[in-house]
Amino acid sequence: MCEFLGGWLKRNGDILMSEYTQSHRLIAILHGLKDTNGKLLEIATPFEFKPSTGKYGDPENYAFEFHETPRPEWATDEIVERAVESLRAKVRAIIVREPRPVLVGGPWILADGAKVDEAIRAQIIVMYGTSSIGTMCDTSSVGKMCGTSSIGTMYDTSSVGKMCDTSSVGKMYGTSSIGTMYGTSSVGTDLTAKKVSAK
Repeated sequence: MCEFLGGWLKRNGDILMSEYTQSHRLIAILHGLKDTNGKLLEIATPFEFKPSTGKYGDPENYAFEFHETPRPEWATDEIVERAVESLRAKVRAIIVREPRPVLVGGPWILADGAKVDEAIRAQIIVMYGTSSIGTMCDTSSVGKMCGTSSIGTMYDTSSVGKMCDTSSVGKMYGTSSIGTMYGTSSVGTDLTAKKVSAK
């Protein structure tokens, strides 16, 4: 499984991805890629497209990497450059910097200025700066919260992987959960049975 974004680059330059998973194995299955006689890498190669310095809100900072495989001969500079431009456009489209009433599905990146009233089944890769979510519900998830990012209330099976800096969550209900907390991140009222691991 890759960090973000992940998919397959085909020999003809097409990019195969899924908004539901970053798993190369699952993306291959979803798009019907089969490793017939060990020749899959002759027609497609797995890749990752992620920020080289952790700056998720700057698409120009993202780098294309071949995932756990050598670069195939057919992956010319021209094919890779076209893929990078297409992937940068995808990243630009998922960065939120303004108020929004609702986010559904994902993935999303919440930057400074993002103020989301409600997240429903949203996959938020990272929240940073002063970004905020009023209510997270259903199976919404946040990979990482940084800076002074905040969530008002978490319901159902919503989750946060990591909280850093002075990020905060107001209230937690149901089976909502937080993986690990760092720095002075905080939870106001935890009414769930899940435990939070602080570091």
